[in-house]
Amino acid sequence: MYAMNATNDFDNRAGPAATTGTTTLPAYPSGRRQHAHHRFDFMRTVDNLLAEKGLLALAKTGAAPARVESLIDMDMDEIPELSPGNASYESRRALRAQHKVKNAQNDKQRCRFFCEDATKIYTMLYKCAEVANKTLAAQMLRRCNMATQEDREQHASHSIEGYWDGYMAYKLLSRELFAGARSEADKALYLAALEV
Repeated sequence: MYAMNATNDFDNRAGPAATTGTTTLPAYPSGRRQHAHHRFDFMRTVDNLLAEKGLLALAKTGAAPARVESLIDMDMDEIPELSPGNASYESRRALRAQHKVKNAQNDKQRCRFFCEDATKIYTMLYKCAEVANKTLAAQMLRRCNMATQEDREQHASHSIEGYWDGYMAYKLLSRELFAGARSEADKALYLAALEV
């Protein structure tokens, strides 16, 4: 696990590692002496842990989680309606109704999987930031509530109350870590390493 202490140029204000279920993310790097390679190491560790849980694509791109792929809808065009005079009319009608119900259940399950996985990502990233970067944590809390987000067309037919946007949390974390120009301390450290 990624150690946060004075020996790696972070001060000791970083909180404990963020644990959600069985996944432990490193605490957000705190302090003023964050060299670029430490920020990259931290982000690489976060990415690897999210990838282990199958959550990295959702965190980085907002793409549907992998478990959504297991939900297969029946193409209703493959079960055409029959005319009422046909001997199989009633059984075909019942089969079509059954598949329509299953497709609707899949649609709800897709949304639930998406919202649950997005909330897992949000929770892990929020816990990373809540001790060492309270400003970032407050920004995540304010901007990642899916029930209050303006762009909810993707889930317009479902209730998303109580779910949180992991994709937005990941973007906020990345922006916070890598915003701004390289510091003078950073430049001095890497120049000194080149001279050795």
